[in-house]
Amino acid sequence: MSFILTLGSAANTATLSTVDTLTSGVGADTIVFTGTVSNASIDLGGGADTMTFAAGGNKATASNVETVTGGTGADTITLGSVITTSMTVDLAAGSDALTLANGGNTGSLANIESVTGGTGADVITLTTALSNGSVDLAAGSDNLTFANGTNVASLGNVETVTGGTGADTLTLSTALTSTMAVDLGTGSDKITLANQANTGSLSNIETVVGGTLADVVTLATLASNVSVDLGTGSDKVTLGNFANTMTISNTETVAGGTAADTITLGAAASAASIDLAAGADILTLANGTNAVTVSNV
Repeated sequence: MSFILTLGSAANTATLSTVDTLTSGVGADTIVFTGTVSNASIDLGGGADTMTFAAGGNKATASNVETVTGGTGADTITLGSVITTSMTVDLAAGSDALTLANGGNTGSLANIESVTGGTGADVITLTTALSNGSVDLAAGSDNLTFANGTNVASLGNVETVTGGTGADTLTLSTALTSTMAVDLGTGSDKITLANQANTGSLSNIETVVGGTLADVVTLATLASNVSVDLGTGSDKVTLGNFANTMTISNTETVAGGTAADTITLGAAASAASIDLAAGADILTLANGTNAVTVSNV
């Protein structure tokens, strides 16, 4: 038997054990569940509504709820309406998953391990650090800002990525493109590119690991004690106009900037081309048999 509840248009305050379908009116509702919900459909309508899930594995589609609080279990929540800056979504403890509505979502999320975007341009700020998290914002020109802290996450289909003050470790599940902006901020950050043909710019990342195809990477900020290993494929790295200090491996083409670069090859170069351009540059070859054309060093 399905439990279907329709509330009136007043400011309702209710404690419910469970529900299959919950609909409310224009008032500011405060709903607390004492039992888990499964495949529930919840739409609290107008008003500044608050909903708190019970401890346990809740699964629901929620619409028009301004404050969503999860329990201690693994919650799987689908939003039927877009999030806004006036909303708070915190799924608390557990391995939680949130799917955003189709549309332009703009807001903050906390304690959510898996985030899936919709078809619109999403602007998402994570207020808690991700640990072994997964974020895929799907279609649209999406923007993701990580919390200050140590974030570890798999990331796909995000056009603008901003890191926090901690050491972030990101793995891209989709290709880096020239339309993307990836800046991981302060901290000893690491990015692993997808096993695709990556072409784009990276900022403030201390360790860059390439994929299996041809990567073309531009470092847009000063590289200080940075490690770049672009793996297999015919790869290229272009340095910024700074005094860069780097170890570069498995990169067939290296282009320097206008300042004094200090480059150490971490692996023997084969059929490589290195041109460090202007500046009093220093190049140290790797131990092994190097086959490289060197210019402006």
